[in-house]
Amino acid sequence: MSIRKLAGPALAALLLVPLVPGTATAADSLSWQPCRTIAGGWPAEDQRTECAAITVPVDYAKPGGRTFELAVSRIRATGSRDGVILVNPGGPGAYGMSMPRELLASKAAGLGVHHDIVGFAPRGVGYSAGLSCPQDSTPPDPSLSDKEKARFQSERDARHYQDCVVRDPEFTANPTTANVARDMDRIRQALGEEKIGYYGVSWGTALGAEYRTLFDDHVAAMLLDSVVASTFDLTAFDRDQMTAKENSFHDFAGWLAGNDRVYHFGATKAEVTKALLNLRAKAPDRSTVDGLLLGARRKWPDSAQQLVKLRSGGKAPGAAVPARTGFDWRDPNPAFNPD
Repeated sequence: MSIRKLAGPALAALLLVPLVPGTATAADSLSWQPCRTIAGGWPAEDQRTECAAITVPVDYAKPGGRTFELAVSRIRATGSRDGVILVNPGGPGAYGMSMPRELLASKAAGLGVHHDIVGFAPRGVGYSAGLSCPQDSTPPDPSLSDKEKARFQSERDARHYQDCVVRDPEFTANPTTANVARDMDRIRQALGEEKIGYYGVSWGTALGAEYRTLFDDHVAAMLLDSVVASTFDLTAFDRDQMTAKENSFHDFAGWLAGNDRVYHFGATKAEVTKALLNLRAKAPDRSTVDGLLLGARRKWPDSAQQLVKLRSGGKAPGAAVPARTGFDWRDPNPAFNPD
């Protein structure tokens, strides 16, 4: 099945807004192919993950209206098969296609013995439908104060998001948590399963709760990890996330200070913090550096080695970004082309 990809930035939020459920159609016949052969940027060494696409409505309240194709990934069970487990990494808006491979490389690999592990890119994300809304990167006037620059950037971004919504108000109204849950049930139907297992992390727990609310009869088992508050307050959520990241950074700085004889960023936390922030300020790609500074504790030795390399003029590892090539699997961020 060809995929009419969609692109653009992942939508900033998926809202818990219930809609009138649409009537499910007959299950799609999935055509699985190795992701490494059709999906742009996929690791060539991945021999197990397969990719396919299913067709879903833009608006489930209009089942006969516009549709788009949703990208799905799968790693088959290694033993006797006893069903499937759908997975979601959170966000909202996190990329989910590689989660089966990442999950099976963790201590939870046993899940893949008797179950197919199935990931998907939620609508608006990655290979699945989104909007092509190039970011406005107009810089503020250098003569402005920091406060004035911040206001300029805020107003510039607000105009950008408003313009993006105007391009396709129907699509931007429909990446809700309820509709992503409905997309999950279309995946279940396409797989030919009466019941599915589900594992969700962070916002993926809100998605799991919504799926259970709408389709409880189709749940075999569900594990919700790092549950978000039922109020789904994004402001509080973001504040808590920033606090956790700041604490993680300072813990990492303290660990580097305790291992100064190896990495030489400073013998005190204050010295290390200053050195790391200076390194980040000079880096051409701050997002990659942020990933190293905020990595999990088990990754600290590797992150420290990469930071040493970066300090010496080397390049920190980053994900390859393939060039846009149109509405097909080669583009992980293709543009939505409404009919």
